[in-house]
Amino acid sequence: MTPIRRRWVDLVVIVICVCVTILMTWPLALRLDSHFAGQDNVDDGALVAQKDVMPHDWAYPTTWWEVGEVVSDEIALSVECVPPGVYRLGVGIYNSETGERTAIVSRPSHLLADEGRLILPEEVVR
Repeated sequence: MTPIRRRWVDLVVIVICVCVTILMTWPLALRLDSHFAGQDNVDDGALVAQKDVMPHDWAYPTTWWEVGEVVSDEIALSVECVPPGVYRLGVGIYNSETGERTAIVSRPSHLLADEGRLILPEEVVR
């Protein structure tokens, strides 16, 4: 895994019966020389929904970001085809050129880390 130091500033999750909206905001501490994408997923131990995105709907590659810039992105993840149940929500970042997930080197204490992604405390109930 590629370690990328980042401080998660704000993570807001809104669940609306068929869609999970995730707002991720973080400052860039160092210049990136590779393209990174986010991976948001819903699981119950097995993956049931996933969306891979580059910031701003693939229009703002991470190599364009400036050091000190605060980047926010809103991701809508459809759960319309997911069977009724209680699920957990995970977010991660990976190198879109190699597929390698970034390592989580630090995290807020209320978030769990699992296989290169953060598991959010909010449950998705469908």
